[in-house]
Amino acid sequence: MENIYITYCEFGIGINMKKDELSNTNVKKTVLMLIGIIAFSVALAGCVSDTGQNDDQSQDQSADSGNGENQQLSGQVIVDGSSTVYPVSQAMAEEFKKQHSEVKASVTSSGTGGGFKKFVQGETDINDASRPITPSESQKCKENGIEYVEFKVATDGISVVVNQNANWIDSVSKDTLAEIWGPENPPQKWSDVKSEWPDKNVELYGPTSASGTFDFFTENIVGEEDSSRTDYQTTENDNFIIKGVKGSENAMGYLGYAYYQQNEDNVKAIGINGVKPTVESISNGEYPLSRPLYFYVNIDHLKENETLREFVKFYIENADGEIIRQVGYVPATESHQNDLMNKFENVMDGNYEVNYKS
Repeated sequence: MENIYITYCEFGIGINMKKDELSNTNVKKTVLMLIGIIAFSVALAGCVSDTGQNDDQSQDQSADSGNGENQQLSGQVIVDGSSTVYPVSQAMAEEFKKQHSEVKASVTSSGTGGGFKKFVQGETDINDASRPITPSESQKCKENGIEYVEFKVATDGISVVVNQNANWIDSVSKDTLAEIWGPENPPQKWSDVKSEWPDKNVELYGPTSASGTFDFFTENIVGEEDSSRTDYQTTENDNFIIKGVKGSENAMGYLGYAYYQQNEDNVKAIGINGVKPTVESISNGEYPLSRPLYFYVNIDHLKENETLREFVKFYIENADGEIIRQVGYVPATESHQNDLMNKFENVMDGNYEVNYKS
């Protein structure tokens, strides 16, 4: 008599009977019922297994979405303002985009004052500035409901440059510079300033009146902000100043230290009161035209725009490092960087109040 075996090994279930026993109706029912139970058990096990797997995947995906490091930023940041601070913000934006390739960062330069005209209207997120915001600019922000926060990120030294072949000049006093650049009876020939200087026409290059560099230079050299002779080549492009001075032995110009450092082979920086601009003399304040560099941020934009928030945080985290040093300015100290980060966190926590100037 043949034996019939029905076995389901995963659950250790087996049926062993003789063939003629299957003729019995009750036995048939029992066998069919057991087969049904086995089939149901198999289906149920598969569902449980799939559900557990899906739950694990869902939890993994949830964990990933909650991890900021795995999120890809894709918003926009709009920066304008100082031509002096421009290379810093541009370098920061380039490094930031290496980590967040989908971010659109617009960094342009229309001068500190030109940039503030847009900033006070809420048209930009950040305004780079080579001088502090003025009372009139601050009041316009207040009138327009623009809250802002100031960050000092680096130190610059305005450099007075001449042609590499201008052997007749190596250092001047602040008074002599005031005579050259002042508005009252400005010299037309270099020999008008000093008799031993060339009997050649004075050729000057410098920033426009919208520039923070212009404001700082006129205030600290001429003695009054916006007070300057007007018969010189004006520009918001510092490379134009380099080009002009490089092209004439009778030319002089002034601009941010970073642009001079990048063009040491093309122009020569002269000393002021016997001190030439170097990283060390700028850092310790010995150089007479050392000055802080800033950027101003629209607080409402900062809170609403995650991309802007991360960019500003990145900027501050690198304010004491190699990015600013490579551009050519003196980076913030570690202590000052900590102060900047504390200010940033206070703004985000709502513990910062704008001190509008009047």
